Amino acid sequence: MTPVSPTSRMTPAVRLRRILGSGVIAWVLLLGLVIGWGGSRRGVEGGGVYELSELPPIGDDSQSSEADLSGKLMLASQSRDLSNSSIRIGTFNIHSGKGRDEVFDLKRTANTIPRHLDIVFLQEVRSGLWGYSPDQAASLAQQLYMRSVFLPVEAQWFQPHFGNALLSRRHHDVIATLPLPCTQGKKYRGAMLTRFVVDNMPINLMGAHIDLRVDHDRQLDMVLSVFESLASPKVLIGDLNTTPDQTAMIAFLARTGCRNVFASEGHGRDWMIIDGLRVRESGIIDHGGSDHGLLWAELAVVNRPDKVASEEPGVLK
Repeated sequence: MTPVSPTSRMTPAVRLRRILGSGVIAWVLLLGLVIGWGGSRRGVEGGGVYELSELPPIGDDSQSSEADLSGKLMLASQSRDLSNSSIRIGTFNIHSGKGRDEVFDLKRTANTIPRHLDIVFLQEVRSGLWGYSPDQAASLAQQLYMRSVFLPVEAQWFQPHFGNALLSRRHHDVIATLPLPCTQGKKYRGAMLTRFVVDNMPINLMGAHIDLRVDHDRQLDMVLSVFESLASPKVLIGDLNTTPDQTAMIAFLARTGCRNVFASEGHGRDWMIIDGLRVRESGIIDHGGSDHGLLWAELAVVNRPDKVASEEPGVLK
């Protein structure tokens, strides 16, 4: 007598339910893998070269008041007719648009940034997520009438989503990114290198956001090493998560002769370090729009013939 298998006794309806059940399980497992992979935070590998966006159109918003349009025209005029003798630079960790009250308000973030700044380096910036959240760099640039570029250091949900940004009214030959070493599988950080001209002198600008704890020392060493290799005049700005009494920073400033613009204020962990430049004016703005204040300074070139930056376009030395 031929044995009968259990499946041969199944009715077509039972077989269909089993097939569908297996298919559902497979799809659930696949969906779990996609969500797990997409939701994980990954560093943006390798450096990149970026360009600033175009200036936003002045009259594209039908809701803009006459005062708004007048303000945009004034900022547009500033962007075309900037002083050649100095530059106003700021650095601001925007805490992804959240203030000390943990309330998200990107308009408040924009209102913290003075309209007279030429260049602002931003940290903890988020890009738009599939259209469900704002591209913060582009949104701030629109409100301030500046050019912008998002400089990602971390990807999630299959797209760059977290990093630094540059807002500018100046022309930049090169905007290059430099990933900083990360051993944690999260908390990715990065640096930026660019250049602009003041008083016919190329100025090297480096911006960085450094980890607070685990990777702090190796990231700080890398940033200071790269900055030291750049030709003067030069500026280093950003949230370095470094206090003025830390040995590595004390040794660097003593060895190189570079100046910490805000040394007398002893302000937090944000820095502006200069070489071959002098400070005309500086300030700190802290209205609670972030867990950091905004540091800014107006800088002018110091005549130092022993250190002259290359004038070859597009080259950082």
